[in-house]
Amino acid sequence: MDDEESIRKITKKMVELFGYDVILTNNGQEAIDAFMDATNENKKFAGMIFDLTVKGNIGGEEAINEIRKICNETPAFVASGYSGDPIMADPQKHGFTASICKPFTKAELSELLEKYLNTETKREI
Repeated sequence: MDDEESIRKITKKMVELFGYDVILTNNGQEAIDAFMDATNENKKFAGMIFDLTVKGNIGGEEAINEIRKICNETPAFVASGYSGDPIMADPQKHGFTASICKPFTKAELSELLEKYLNTETKREI
C-alpha cells in the first residue's frame, strides 16, 4: 500500500521478481478491504507492505491496527522515508513485523522478505 503510483509500480516489479503475486492498494482503507476480501475467500497473504503516511487518507498505522484485530500472524512491514519516526524505530510496538526505509533497494527488500516470509509457499503480497 502506497499513495505514490511510481513507488507501487517499482515495488510490485521487485516483489514479483521474488516469485510473489502482488495486490496494489493506494491507501489504508483499500488495504484493509483487500485483506478482508482475501480472508473471506480463505486466502492468505504471505505479507503486507504499508506506507506509513498517506495524505488525506488512512495510512499504514491505522490500517495495521484494523487488520491486527482480525489477524496477528501475517507479516506486515512499514515503509517510510521518515527514518526518525518512532514507528520505524520500533515497528513491533505498533503492530508491524519490521520496517524498511524508503528508498530501498531490491537487495534490501529481498533480505527483509527472506527473513520474515515463508518462501516455500508462493502467496500474494
